[in-house]
Amino acid sequence: MAAAITTGFLYASYGEAPGNTANPGNQVPAETTQSASDVASGEADDTLSPAQIALNAMTEEYKTLKELQYEGEEESSLYPKTMDLYLTAVKALELAQDEEQRLQVKNIILDINGQLLKGAFYYSNAGDQRQLANFAKAYVDSQRLPIFTDDDFKRDPRFYPTLVYVAASDSYNSGDYDRAKEYFDLYLATGEEKMRHQVSTFMGQACINTKDYLKGINTLSNAAILYPDDYQLVAMGIQCCIDGGYADRIQPLLDRALLMKPGDEQLLNVQAQVYESTRDYKKALDIYNQIAELHPNSLENTQRIATCYYNLGVEFYNKSIMEADEKIAKKNRRQSRAYFESASQYLEQIMATKPNDKQYLRALGITYGYLDNKEKFDEINIRLGALGEKTLAMGDVAEIMNGPLAVSGGGESTTSAIAAPSYQEFARPFIEGKLGEWAKRGEFEKIEDYQKRVTEGGLQAEYQNLKAQAEKEYLDKYAFSFVPRDLELQPYDATNETYLITTPYGEATIKVPLKNKEAEMFKSAWTNNNVEIRAPRYMIDNDKLAIASITFKTAAGKSYSYDSSKAASYQIPDVRINLDNYLKQTAAQAQTSAAKPGNATILAKTSDVDKDIPETGKKNNNTFAFIVANENYKNVANVASALHDGQTFSEYCEKTLGIPKSQIVFLTDATSGDFWSEFENLKGRITNRPEDIDVILFYSGHGLPDDNTKEAYLMPVDAQPQHTRTMIKLQEVYDGLGKIPNASVYAFMDACFSGSARESGQKDTPVVAARGVALRHKDVEPAGNVFVLSAADAQQTAFPYEEKDHGMFTYWLLKKLQESKGGATLEDITAYVTDKVSGTSQEINRRAQTPTHKATGKLSGTWKSKKLRP
Repeated sequence: MAAAITTGFLYASYGEAPGNTANPGNQVPAETTQSASDVASGEADDTLSPAQIALNAMTEEYKTLKELQYEGEEESSLYPKTMDLYLTAVKALELAQDEEQRLQVKNIILDINGQLLKGAFYYSNAGDQRQLANFAKAYVDSQRLPIFTDDDFKRDPRFYPTLVYVAASDSYNSGDYDRAKEYFDLYLATGEEKMRHQVSTFMGQACINTKDYLKGINTLSNAAILYPDDYQLVAMGIQCCIDGGYADRIQPLLDRALLMKPGDEQLLNVQAQVYESTRDYKKALDIYNQIAELHPNSLENTQRIATCYYNLGVEFYNKSIMEADEKIAKKNRRQSRAYFESASQYLEQIMATKPNDKQYLRALGITYGYLDNKEKFDEINIRLGALGEKTLAMGDVAEIMNGPLAVSGGGESTTSAIAAPSYQEFARPFIEGKLGEWAKRGEFEKIEDYQKRVTEGGLQAEYQNLKAQAEKEYLDKYAFSFVPRDLELQPYDATNETYLITTPYGEATIKVPLKNKEAEMFKSAWTNNNVEIRAPRYMIDNDKLAIASITFKTAAGKSYSYDSSKAASYQIPDVRINLDNYLKQTAAQAQTSAAKPGNATILAKTSDVDKDIPETGKKNNNTFAFIVANENYKNVANVASALHDGQTFSEYCEKTLGIPKSQIVFLTDATSGDFWSEFENLKGRITNRPEDIDVILFYSGHGLPDDNTKEAYLMPVDAQPQHTRTMIKLQEVYDGLGKIPNASVYAFMDACFSGSARESGQKDTPVVAARGVALRHKDVEPAGNVFVLSAADAQQTAFPYEEKDHGMFTYWLLKKLQESKGGATLEDITAYVTDKVSGTSQEINRRAQTPTHKATGKLSGTWKSKKLRP
């Protein structure tokens, strides 16, 4: 029967599929019209609430359906009544007023869920595509109702993905793209490979149709990695970037597209526009000049060349007046003049074709002004006056002309700030709901495992993890990236030489000197939308959103940054929750579930390294931390205590090592997209800083070697272990940070790369079930100044330290930081951790685990004396 369901519903034309046209006379009704009066006394009872009326109707329909089943009613009349009952139950759920009423609905929907599945099979075999789609949707939607969790249903992996696909295709073909996206998401979440390629394609198209460009970019970018030969996926992703105004997300897709079509003129043109949007005008010019050889009479291309030369002239002139070294300033002025001379030639060509184009006419006038060509400058002013435009003055500040692409979220999908609830209002129900689930004993969870899991330390760790999740979801939901209309520049404060900028999340004050007309130039750049907004970061202050830091960059390359005085000491706010209630709940469950009556539940204390964390008061403003803790994996075994590792390590970074909270990136259960997004953001924050920078990298989670190349990979939680393209190459991580000038990287890796899993209670469990032996990965040779301390040798397993609820490597690393108050040298830390981990592993696991270390660049000769804090 399953084969009959898997018919073709989606076609490359993105139109309606044959045989799937909706029949208006056979539509699923939006709601049942049956009332209690129809099924009971025959007259309305005004004393009953709407909820009770709906429940009565549902109960009577349920009785009728059961009687028909017992009487052997034919399927052709049985399944329509099943659908009617389902719709009545959904209506009753909407009206239900208390848990008892919701439980009534829940039990009935649970009972008929299998009938909905059988109905889908029946109509599939009957060739009734309309009813097949209706039953597929009902079967899938019933399991998504808020009264259920995934654990309430035992989905058959042979049928569930197919029915989700049927529901998605019907919604797509009927033009309900928002609903189709929900089903596509469900399909992708099943891990089913059969239709994943096609689903990814149509998800991308649905996102384009609904202008949900960012989701489209993420979906298509991930799909392009899985299906690297599909040009259509890449092209659609590029289109999402252009239509949505996300030029800063387009480059990886362009790189893939140009590999497949290296000489494609359209792609080259887009690449040039991307270079323009990122102000890499020289690279843009290289491409535009290539296009000019093919199309010498193209006005559009001439405009782009003129704009690039003009912007380079402006850029180098602005650099010249801000340069303190007169020798360099003179060189900049010479370069500026050369670019303006080239710009004038192309601008004159444009004026010959479009003599009344005010933008390019004004640019030509400014160009003549900077070339000291007074005669032609005056001619341009006469023409501007004739067009009713404001005339120019010699010495007017020139500004960058905008390129054709928006840099970030400039399209219709960009969302300005919206009203947000207080953080407590948002976080409390979120955490309470999650903790309630955490405190329940699983159906297949042994009592001794439950007692180990629900300790006081475990509760604290789960609370801290959920607190971090709540903050992330709150910021992700309500802290939108700024667009120019969200910000307002206030009048200049000449006394303090500062500008005040108001944002939706508070005020930012930046220092802009008066000298060399720098303040005037900044205001002019702001007025003409030629100031880039870089790396806005947010925090929660007084229970509401606030801006922690932001940078503004002008065309001259000058950056002006704001950092909140509160950002350095920022901690994720506590949420007002009584954790004792959850300890009582877990204690009661453990006692009533114990095999021997009267056994007391022992609640273990938090590990010693989680308590009395030293607070040194040191300020470590030139250090950043990038912490990734991956515990809950979708496709492989979980990593015991990884979240606890990351949480406690982040606290040591802040309290003991003195790293400002705003400079600590802490990712929990990170997907590949989460990792690279935050990684690139961190690189952007520290690149080009004049001072020496230290970066502490900490990772707790799975690692895996490639079967063929033996290269080491980190596994994000959504990775597919058989496909290394879904993982993160460790070499790229080290190189990405190590190649940053003035940066030293200190990496602590609580992961092994042998293919074995750190899983509580199990030894050497393979990450991929097909692997029965450990594999030796190829040595990673980091570029730049990098020190790495890893949890285990290449063929060993990194074990958990169950008694301490940490990875064994992490526990002894934290212990050394605790004992030394962060003042130990790397040599001391390495010797201590290696000795303790080796001894403890032999004692507990009867297996070897020997940490290893490596240093490159300048650190190869200096690492022994280095410390993690001043």
